[in-house]
Amino acid sequence: MERERISRRIRRWVVDGCFAPATRLPAHRELARRLDAHVFIVQLALQQLAAEGFVELRGRGGTYVAASPPHTRRIALAFPVPWNAPGFVRFWTVLADEARRMKAAGEADFELYSCADRALADTADYRRLLDDVQKQRFMGILFASDPGSVARTAILTQPGIPRAAIVTTDGTARVTALHMAGEDRFMQRAVTLLHGRGRRRLAWLGVPGSHWEDAAAKAKTLGMEVRPHWVHVGHQGYPGPAAHLMRLLARLPAADRPDCLVITDDNLVEPACRGLLAERLRVPDDIEIVAHCNFPAPASGVPVHWLGYDIRNLLRMAANIMRRWRNGEEHPSVVRVPLEFEWEVQARQQAPLPAVTQEYAKEHGPC
Repeated sequence: MERERISRRIRRWVVDGCFAPATRLPAHRELARRLDAHVFIVQLALQQLAAEGFVELRGRGGTYVAASPPHTRRIALAFPVPWNAPGFVRFWTVLADEARRMKAAGEADFELYSCADRALADTADYRRLLDDVQKQRFMGILFASDPGSVARTAILTQPGIPRAAIVTTDGTARVTALHMAGEDRFMQRAVTLLHGRGRRRLAWLGVPGSHWEDAAAKAKTLGMEVRPHWVHVGHQGYPGPAAHLMRLLARLPAADRPDCLVITDDNLVEPACRGLLAERLRVPDDIEIVAHCNFPAPASGVPVHWLGYDIRNLLRMAANIMRRWRNGEEHPSVVRVPLEFEWEVQARQQAPLPAVTQEYAKEHGPC
């Protein structure tokens, strides 16, 4: 279609910087001459580009590149499953909520998409994501998990779009990995804290595929005890039964009961605590808990030690990576996301911004 050809050419000029933001485009007749097209088709193409956010139509005042075209600010946050799917885990819920808050506050322009999976190519959200990618309407794309489900699609292969993914594996030249520490590191920090607080009998609650042996090995090096019937597995997609597991644990005789617990998945924390409290165990007097958290920590009447990842900080890291990538700076294949206790997150949030962030904030507003 001729209009699409013209809009694609002008969009490419804007994305490539041939016409800078807020500058006036040549008159319609001049554009028609350069593009070897009818002036009416050029007008239709410019109307399309205005709807996409690349240009502003000012009537007799002319046509201008938008002050903030989408490729300079919008970040796609892509989730692999539908919003209401059982597999939409709490980590993704916190990620989506924080991205919405940051957008509302003017910190970063996140646009959320679900169904970023070839198997869901017939869904409206997948088609919307693919269309926005093909029209270069992003500063970058942040995948909430491994993007392998969109391999060999334009979502992953379209050139010129910075990409990052929240994974535990290494990155590639095409996608920067926001690397979250492995479970062994979580276990080391959690068990060390509990041991330092005088706890000696360790229980563990995790999800299928977790390596509880890491907790047991660390505990044994510190002289702590881990018994087989103190080790339990719940399912992050169906966390409710974790409450029943903890009620059984709490009913053990005091001499055969653990005095501390590590919960390695945030989906299990609320039902686990509910089960312990139902059996009238006191937290932390009878059992002290270190629980995984994607900060901000949820409101809770149970005094647990939260250990995990600051999601707003993670989103800011992703935005900064994409901004630097767009500016032609070298982009890393891996960026480590710090594993932190709640008090460490609070201390860092009160610290002054790094100089490079301060400089950017003065020019563009908060990152």
